[in-house]
Amino acid sequence: MAIEFSCPSCEHPVRTPDSQGGKQGRCPSCSNVFRIPETSTTTAAAPEKTIRFECQQCSKKLKVPASRADKKITCPQCGATVTNQEIKSSGSLSGILTPEGRIEFPCGECGHVVQTPANQAGKKGRCPECQQIMQIPIPQNPLQPTSRFANPPPPVAAPAYQDFSDPVADLGGGPLDQLDDWQAATSNRPVVSSLRPTGGGGGRYRVRGPRKGLPWYANSGQSGAFWDTVTSVLFSPRDAFSRMYREGGTGHAMSFAFTGQMVGAGIALGLLLVFGIIALVSGIMYAPESRPVSIGGSIVFGLIAAVVVSIGYILLTAIHCLMQCFVTAAFQHVGLTVVQGAYETFETTARVVSYVVGSLGPLMMLTPFIAIPLQVVLMPIYVTIGCYAAHETSKVQAIFSTLIAFVIWYGMFFGTIILTWATIWAALTGLLPSS
Repeated sequence: MAIEFSCPSCEHPVRTPDSQGGKQGRCPSCSNVFRIPETSTTTAAAPEKTIRFECQQCSKKLKVPASRADKKITCPQCGATVTNQEIKSSGSLSGILTPEGRIEFPCGECGHVVQTPANQAGKKGRCPECQQIMQIPIPQNPLQPTSRFANPPPPVAAPAYQDFSDPVADLGGGPLDQLDDWQAATSNRPVVSSLRPTGGGGGRYRVRGPRKGLPWYANSGQSGAFWDTVTSVLFSPRDAFSRMYREGGTGHAMSFAFTGQMVGAGIALGLLLVFGIIALVSGIMYAPESRPVSIGGSIVFGLIAAVVVSIGYILLTAIHCLMQCFVTAAFQHVGLTVVQGAYETFETTARVVSYVVGSLGPLMMLTPFIAIPLQVVLMPIYVTIGCYAAHETSKVQAIFSTLIAFVIWYGMFFGTIILTWATIWAALTGLLPSS
């Protein structure tokens, strides 16, 4: 027999062998330590809802009680930390199959009860109430074999208590239960779908499988992860942005953009230093005898000029990096909204632009004279591909949103440069005497 009772702190239902009566145990939900009663103190209750989801790092199928969906959780297989947003975006509450053959389940974000056709089980859909993207659950009472399930699991009667853990065993165990049976039932499933149409643009791109994240996200700050991300974005942009996490803040993406631009600035300054040394040596060697050049003075002047140029170039690069990431992302998201292709938040667009900006920085190794015009051409191309894969838009939506964004952005940028140059030229010509 088993002792069934509720945690005195959070009222989470718990079951443990009767041999543990009177001993100390830990609640699997709130981790509160308490004394296990000698006998059961609760009556049979409806099973607690659970959220089932995949670890984004190792793809392990996991589940957690709905009461813990707002907490950070550690994957027992790879040790990765799973945030509440990742749980809610990849998981959904357990569902049941109605007599009409539809899956009914509550949204893991807002609790709104959703119904969807049974053939959508295992896919992803959008809650019609709060627009949260979630995993459509495999029903607990599946139908007999259909065209979708070649070998579905047999119906299993749900016990009175479900997803209970032994509080004594949990003293040394992980916070998540593994779902080997659920993994078998949902392997090789398509993972992107929608509970209802969202915007225009037929022929939307669909990602197959969970997003694994770019190398920089898991190992930010490491040179290997940086160069792996750069090569992935530059040479396989669609695959890279199909892997990119669309939520979780812009900090990682911004740090990547800043790192990439600083690497590019370092390369450019190194090349400029080489050209400066060549010019300095040539000026000293080929100076006319009538106007000798002071070697010491030339070296001091060259050093001062190198320091001033380096500081100015780094500051301008940092400012330009921030402007590119946020201003370009803002215009791009406006373009996506205009063409009804903004299926994700501004955060996703900012991530795409930041990874593109960071990946184009190292092109400075081609010398600034080649790299800068090349970046101007490649920037809208990579942003288009990134939004196509990250927002999962149609090709037409991705292309036209980028046209809108970069006509505005490049028009403002180059217009400002031309206006500034014209103003300086007019001021200089006004100060210089006419011949």
